[in-house]
Amino acid sequence: MVPPERAAGRPTAATVNAVAPAALAVAEAGQERLQAGWPAALALSRNAVGTPPSELTWALTSFALAAGVGWVYERRRRLLERDADSAMWPTVRKSRGLKTSRPGLDDTFADSSEAAEAGPSIHVFAISETTSRREATLVDLHQLLANLDRLRGKRKIREAAELLESHLVDFRYSSPWIFLELRELYRELDQPEEWELAREAFRIRFGQNAPQWTAPSTAAAEIANDEQLSRELTRKWPRREARMLILRWMLGDALTRQKSFGPPQLMLGIYRDMMLLDALLDEAMAARTAESAATA
Repeated sequence: MVPPERAAGRPTAATVNAVAPAALAVAEAGQERLQAGWPAALALSRNAVGTPPSELTWALTSFALAAGVGWVYERRRRLLERDADSAMWPTVRKSRGLKTSRPGLDDTFADSSEAAEAGPSIHVFAISETTSRREATLVDLHQLLANLDRLRGKRKIREAAELLESHLVDFRYSSPWIFLELRELYRELDQPEEWELAREAFRIRFGQNAPQWTAPSTAAAEIANDEQLSRELTRKWPRREARMLILRWMLGDALTRQKSFGPPQLMLGIYRDMMLLDALLDEAMAARTAESAATA
């Protein structure tokens, strides 16, 4: 219903004649200004006009950028290696030599169950570097022996070895007997490298050399074969002096401990006999106390 727009009419001759002179004057003025600016534009130096960089400039820029990225990547990798955070860098490899104080990536994150069983325990690397200042007592040793016998009875040899390693990390001052028991477990697991690490820790703690891997076992030794120790223990049995003697031989006295030296190294069988005698001494002293009370 909207009516069509009305077509515009053609300009009249009078209108065209009125606009043409003004437009012609403006066009002529613009052409004169353009012609006047041409010499100045042609006189500009080529240095004022932007030119694209050469191929050499592009090559140097790319090389500097690649070198910077590579330096940042390498520095980050070394920092993570120093902080033992190599899990972020799967390409990091570490040696299992004796100078390595922390487990490497392959040892911590094994690719298969066989590799996990063959790799060393994490605790074994910290035995010689423990920051603990705790001192074990005969009570701690008896509790450890009970747990050790329980794991041995179940044939959990690896768990038993980790139990002793954990004890050596938690207690800076402990008994040489634990190292000898650990050696027997390593022999069953066929882990000579782990024993070399523990042997170095033994030397640092006690100032003595532990038995070598190829040395025969001393588990069959008996305290009765040591005449001097047996005679001294018999003379003090079953009094408190006997317990102090056992404590001195199992843990070392205060003077030698201050010098970071342990007691003279005994055979594994003798250490086991002394632990058994200490358990019997509890019963003997309790019976003696009860007898004295009944007599009084």
